[in-house]
Amino acid sequence: MFNSTVNELNKYVMENHTEGVEGLVLIDLVSFSKNSFHEDQSIFEAAKLLSKKNNSGFPVVNNRGEVVGFLSEKDCLRHLFDDSLNKMPSGKVSDYMTKNVVSFDLQTSIHKVLESFIREPFHCYPVLDGKKYIGVVQRRTMLDALLKRGSEI
Repeated sequence: MFNSTVNELNKYVMENHTEGVEGLVLIDLVSFSKNSFHEDQSIFEAAKLLSKKNNSGFPVVNNRGEVVGFLSEKDCLRHLFDDSLNKMPSGKVSDYMTKNVVSFDLQTSIHKVLESFIREPFHCYPVLDGKKYIGVVQRRTMLDALLKRGSEI
């Protein structure tokens, strides 16, 4: 089902050159907030911080500022449940994070980012400049940008 939606979207864009997508570049959608977790940070502290933010998760970086994982609310819930309600989880963020992270470079086409949001369940993706983490692109931001541009997508 998702493949047909993406194919239909690509066909529509190619045939209609919609203003909603054309001219929009990834840098227009990046939240340059450096909100992230460090791989050596306490999982309990990271979970507490995440519960206070209006995001579903944040990238995890190493000492060089490179993205090495992603810690989501779902990751935290999974491990809080596993560790029981009476005992707080112990360990580092690196013990709990998702390690296979999809990220985008600033040069990534907006079509590829849009396709990823349609195909995957993720709410946001890290954006990199080379190997350095510079911010995130959120699904909500993509939707808002397309609506503001009058797109019919």
